[in-house]
Amino acid sequence: MIVFLRKVITAMTVLLVCSGFFGESSAADGWKNRPYLNLGGGSGLAKYTQASNSEWGALVGSEAGFRYRQRDGSLEGKTRVSGQAALGIGAMGLETRVGSFLGYRRFLWGVEIGVDVFRNNFSGQAVSIVDSLGAELPVSLKIGPNLIQGVATVAPAYLSDPERRVAWTGEEFGIGHEFRWSVGLEIGLPIVGVSIAYQEKVVAGGTVQGILFGLEL
Repeated sequence: MIVFLRKVITAMTVLLVCSGFFGESSAADGWKNRPYLNLGGGSGLAKYTQASNSEWGALVGSEAGFRYRQRDGSLEGKTRVSGQAALGIGAMGLETRVGSFLGYRRFLWGVEIGVDVFRNNFSGQAVSIVDSLGAELPVSLKIGPNLIQGVATVAPAYLSDPERRVAWTGEEFGIGHEFRWSVGLEIGLPIVGVSIAYQEKVVAGGTVQGILFGLEL
């Protein structure tokens, strides 16, 4: 656990340092960017279900990176690293992510696509998700002004471990090896941003449901 946290903190520090460097160079090309830190990003509560078994886990996470946008255009995006630990009674899960996202934004709506490379696992008393590398391809629709907007996301994922891949039947909806969807609300205050989201992910043999919170500086 300590080694995992050290790796996440190191990656976040490197990314924030790089964001300052790239911020200066991209400004000349008509872009501006800023580093950000989402304290508790990905924290919340999750329910892991396989067959008739289920377990709960408290999620503790954070993310850091940099956001960038066109000075005279409608394109915007972000690049970030994140880490998350799931802690339960006799259970633990770990996840790290590195992703980059680009979107088109108007005053009352926006769309965003990205690539999110991850590694995760979960080991509990009744539910187990084996460790695997993967890549997620999220597509998000944003409705509302930046001050307060609703966000809906669908995200198929592709995994390196065959044991983790969902064998789709007519009872589930999704594409890829795993499939995640989420709906949430983001509030952009002058100094901080607050977010809350519900997400559900179809995994091999079951689902992972969660409520997630974030506080962005």
